[in-house]
Amino acid sequence: MSLCYQFELPTTGNLSLSQLRSIEHRQLLLDADSRRALVRDTLKKAKRSSTPDVIAVINAIDSYIPYLFTILQALETGEIEPAVSPLVPSWRLPMRSALSVSPRTTLIEPPRVEVASLQYERGMVLYTYALAYMAAAEAVQASAPVTAENDTETGPADRLKQISGYLRRAESVFRYILSMPKDGLASIPDLSAQVLGGFVTFVSGSLHMAMVHKVLRQESLESSTLYSRVSLFAAEKFASAYQMFTSAASIAGLASGSTAGNDDSKSRFKRFHVKTAALKQLGAQSPLLGWLDGQQRYCIAAAEVFMAGAAYNNNNVGLAVGFLTHARDTTNGDGGSHSSTAQILLRDRITDMLRRYTAENDRISFQEVPGPETVVQKWPSGREVVQPQEPWVPPASLLNDEIGGLETKPAAAPTAQQGYY
Repeated sequence: MSLCYQFELPTTGNLSLSQLRSIEHRQLLLDADSRRALVRDTLKKAKRSSTPDVIAVINAIDSYIPYLFTILQALETGEIEPAVSPLVPSWRLPMRSALSVSPRTTLIEPPRVEVASLQYERGMVLYTYALAYMAAAEAVQASAPVTAENDTETGPADRLKQISGYLRRAESVFRYILSMPKDGLASIPDLSAQVLGGFVTFVSGSLHMAMVHKVLRQESLESSTLYSRVSLFAAEKFASAYQMFTSAASIAGLASGSTAGNDDSKSRFKRFHVKTAALKQLGAQSPLLGWLDGQQRYCIAAAEVFMAGAAYNNNNVGLAVGFLTHARDTTNGDGGSHSSTAQILLRDRITDMLRRYTAENDRISFQEVPGPETVVQKWPSGREVVQPQEPWVPPASLLNDEIGGLETKPAAAPTAQQGYY
């Protein structure tokens, strides 16, 4: 079961920052060029590889970011002067293919988008940085190779901590981009408020889902009430991200518009099921939206497994059967990206628990089994246990340091900031 949608990392064209004018800081500009060239090269290699080295991408961007921010600050203060001809960064944007309702093709790549603005360069560098951290989290989840030689944590607890650290860093970077001034970038869908807000919400859902995955691997479902609420919170986050991305697709002309309106007056059953049925039709045409729809249904089914266990422990066997029946129906037909080990594990657990509880109810308990609408009305509220991240903090200007002796450290797995709770 994937935690993050597999976005293609952006790729970029050549950009010569040494065309900017400064005699005193000429070496800074040349060093910036070499570090940007490394970013471009690692992104190209990642695109061509079936198992891209996303840690190499993160390290390359980590090396480039201090130089880019220093240059932007020096341009504002006049320590560096603009180039004679405007610099025009070019980037290939991943959201068009992820949100497009048209069939995807690998034969013809979309053109790179050019904008004569270093604010565009900054936004896209950080956007790529955040996507790379999401890809690193997914690679750890899938037990795929993610690291250069120094990333060796492989135990379940270490793996969860590593996933959490990568996702938290991605969220903080997205929050920073969301707060950036974006003058002249209104036409860039990947840097729009709808897309960036969708990513912040999406990552929050993935952070909570990572906890659910860990618990579902256990034989006994401890703290069932807590994790049912965590699962429902994740489902709500994926549903909210769906709406934000659908809005972005509509604005960009990639979809006919959002099918999710204001449904606050509807019952919980209608919110999560009538809306989901409508969204599924659009999601089937869009890779990202279809994936988010599947994530929401997976989280709902997982929550109902936890609720069934709690109901059974309280001798409410009929209610437990109702939860499991609804969980089974929710996951039916959920294939594609969700035909994974985690998805199979969840379905097997539902099947086993439903068989045992139904047999006991038919032979001993004889309790009424509630229908789906009644079951949904008994859902608890979602619970947030991973607090929102503070926006990423830009590095200090290198002009305050000894440029010649500067060595940029490679990116290590960020800490999980003292756990989940």
